[in-house]
Amino acid sequence: VTSTISENNIGNDSNIAACNEQDEDIWTSNGGLSVIPTQTDFCITSYNDGGCLTNVTCTESCFKDTNGYSNECAVCFGAVLPCGVSSGCTFTCIADIASAECWGCLAPCVEKFSACSGLPDVGNVTILQNASALPSKAATGNNCNSFDLDAIETWYNAYDITFIRTVKDSWNNGAKFLACVIVLLSGVWPYAKNILVLIVWYLPMT
Repeated sequence: VTSTISENNIGNDSNIAACNEQDEDIWTSNGGLSVIPTQTDFCITSYNDGGCLTNVTCTESCFKDTNGYSNECAVCFGAVLPCGVSSGCTFTCIADIASAECWGCLAPCVEKFSACSGLPDVGNVTILQNASALPSKAATGNNCNSFDLDAIETWYNAYDITFIRTVKDSWNNGAKFLACVIVLLSGVWPYAKNILVLIVWYLPMT
C-alpha cells in the first residue's frame, strides 16, 4: 500500500494517531527524532541506489523497509519533506539536513508530524532546543542562503556540459529522441542556417 499524501495531510484534524504500538516501540528504541536526520538523509540520498529526493511514496517505502514502520505511520514520515519544501527549507536542508538551521526551519513540519503520528517526544528535546533559537525561514520569508565563496578552496565539476558528451549520455541512457533533437537543433540547424543566409546574401535580387 502506498500513498501520495501531501504536506496538507500531515496535520489533519483527526485525533486518531497513525502509528501503532509497534511503531512506537521502534521509534523509542531508535532514539526518536534524534535519529530522523540520519534516517531521512539515507532515504533521500541512498535508498534503492539512488535516493528518493522529494518522492513522497519512495520516502514512505524507505521508512517502512529500513526501519520497520507500518504503512500508516510511514505516511507521516513521508509528508515531512513536501512540508519542508513548501516552508522554504529546501536549500538549507540540502546543505546539511542534520543542522540546527534545517530543523529550525522544519519546526512547524515536526509539529505536524507529531500530530499525525502520535509518537511520543523521544529525542525531540536536543534537536528542537538547538533549533528553537533560530528563525524559521517560513516565518521570515527568507529562502536564500549566504555563502562565503572566498572561503571555498576547491571547486568540483558536477557535470561538464559539452555537445558530444550530452548527445552521448542521452543516447546511452535511453533518451535517444532527445539525442536526435540535440543533434538536429544544436548541431545541424545552426550551420544549415548560416549556409542558407550566405546563399541568400549572394543571390541576385532580381
